Formats: sequence, C-alpha cells, structure tokens
Amino acid sequence: MKQRYTSIEQLPVSLSAPEVAQFLGISRAGAYNLLLSRDVGQAEKRRYC
Repeated sequence: MKQRYTSIEQLPVSLSAPEVAQFLGISRAGAYNLLLSRDVGQAEKRRYC
C-alpha cells in the first residue's frame, strides 16, 4: 500500500484486506478472517436491507 493512513477520517469508503491489516496492525490473514467472519457480513446486510 502506498499511502499510510494515520486517522480514521483519512480512510476511503472501502478498504482491501491488506489495507485493513495495515490500519489495524494485524496480519493479512487475520484481516481476511475478519472480513469473512459472520459478524462483519451480517452488519453489512443489516445496513442495506
């Protein structure tokens, strides 16, 4: 990733898994697990239903 985000206000609307990993300070695999978890998916579905 070329840009380093230092605050939540700088984040774009959507992030890739590697960007999530860097921002949260977790591994890329951890970011993929987080994004694929049921909790994240359910929150997304509730927001748009």
